[in-house]
Amino acid sequence: MTKAIRFSETGGPEVLRLEIVEVGEPGPSQARVRHTYVAVNFIDIYYRTGRYPLPLPNGLGSDAVGVVEAVGPGVTDIKVGDRVGYLLGPQGAYSDVRAMPAEVLIPLPDGVSDRTTSRPAMVTYATPRPHMLAMADELFGLVLAGQIKSEPSQSFALADAAHAHRALESRATTGATVLIP
Repeated sequence: MTKAIRFSETGGPEVLRLEIVEVGEPGPSQARVRHTYVAVNFIDIYYRTGRYPLPLPNGLGSDAVGVVEAVGPGVTDIKVGDRVGYLLGPQGAYSDVRAMPAEVLIPLPDGVSDRTTSRPAMVTYATPRPHMLAMADELFGLVLAGQIKSEPSQSFALADAAHAHRALESRATTGATVLIP
């Protein structure tokens, strides 16, 4: 069981609810990730309000960072204990833990903090997987060399996702905003 922000109707931030959900063991080609930071993106507001329809009930968020807790059958390039990030996940990142397709997970190098890796999404440049991994290697090399410094400007507890949405919608935020499970 884990905590996740879910919504069963579209509307304002008040439709976001902290719920207890079952995650279970990862299936074939999946990994279960315990999140340390979850990105809050403006597109999440479009999903919440129904501007971009989702089947309901649903979760929000498509990118996060964390630690692999378990891997399913067929997963060979990610292992338990690996620090990973993703920016191509299906909706539902606003959670403590979730099962993810292993193919979207990016291993994080030592020396680059979870907080630093929590970018805006660059979906257009991140497929196929070899391209995504090469892009990540280049980016992390620049971070490790001190040429890029990036940290979220504001953070909220996972349970305060509605407050994060209010701040984002009212333009009270600058830079990246994250949820901390």
